[in-house]
Amino acid sequence: MKKRIFICILLLLLTVCSKEKHNETNKNNTNANNANPKVEKLNINISEYFPPLITRNQYNSFDMDGSKITIISVAKYLVGNKNKNTRILEETTYSNGKSSSTINYYDVTENQISNDVEVELKNQSFWEDHETTYEIKDTNKTVYTKAGKFNDCIVVKKIDKSSGLLAYIYYAPKIGIIKMTTKSSKYGENIMELVSTKYSPYNEPTEKDESRKEEDSISMERDGNNAPTSIGNAKSGKLPNKTNKSSTLNANDYAKKASEASMKSFEQYIFNRPDSFEEEGTDQIWHFNHGISLKVNDEVKLKEVYFDYENGPNEEAFLIARALIIGLDPNIEDSVNESILFTGKEKATFEVGEFKVGFEFDERTFKLLAIVK
Repeated sequence: MKKRIFICILLLLLTVCSKEKHNETNKNNTNANNANPKVEKLNINISEYFPPLITRNQYNSFDMDGSKITIISVAKYLVGNKNKNTRILEETTYSNGKSSSTINYYDVTENQISNDVEVELKNQSFWEDHETTYEIKDTNKTVYTKAGKFNDCIVVKKIDKSSGLLAYIYYAPKIGIIKMTTKSSKYGENIMELVSTKYSPYNEPTEKDESRKEEDSISMERDGNNAPTSIGNAKSGKLPNKTNKSSTLNANDYAKKASEASMKSFEQYIFNRPDSFEEEGTDQIWHFNHGISLKVNDEVKLKEVYFDYENGPNEEAFLIARALIIGLDPNIEDSVNESILFTGKEKATFEVGEFKVGFEFDERTFKLLAIVK
């Protein structure tokens, strides 16, 4: 199930107000329009104000109780030619020793940045959505945050008329949101600002790629049935048969090791708090983000690792799989791990520590399963 949330709790408050208005009648539109400023089209490429792929932004803010909130936002690409305008912000929020992850979907064009709730930024001076108004106050602002100095920033003034909530949102080219201030009689004042940003270039599909049937920019080889059999040197293998055996590896220790590997590879923890739990006899299945599940026994010993990646075989899928394999054996070397993922052998399974590992993929899916030997 796709989760949608904005870049922090502050923006979520604004968004909820906007979303509620979709279900109300618009009784006061005529009177509100009379007070609206003149709408002017701006000569701005709005897509330039969404973080490019792959950008990792870190923000700091504060909760209503004064505790610090840290938000890690990573801009990604939704695989598929039909989704060429769709972008993803995958965000992890840390507060009071707890963390949660969400995936946010945006439609990004030269004229606007939008989601299923609102048009967040538009190539015009003013727009509104029921009782929420948006006004661009500046298009050439210089803004300072803890991450540095940013020129040519767009400043959006956002007002929810029903609650009186006022926000100023600052967008920098090639970065996205760098600062946001909010003020209301109910929630008081708050600030969220960018403290660091890191960009790792991503090769967007070219016009030639768009004309092909592949749903990713990575080249795929196919057999006579037109089924993809490889990505570069990676060959689609097979999943091992389940054994229902338990390992001696504590599931929490495994998750910690795998998360350390993922943070090292692409600066993101793949294991946070589970999204849900499922009981299977005396065993439990923990479901996490990215389509990752862990099966554990009543002593929290790891029995299975299952990874079902819905965006198909791309770079992120292999990076996550790599981290999942590293967690299985504390002594595994990177070179051994790479030989598993890029062995060049079809329909193969591999032994890693106490586990047998296999993965398979086609054009739309990528799956990995590790079971105890």
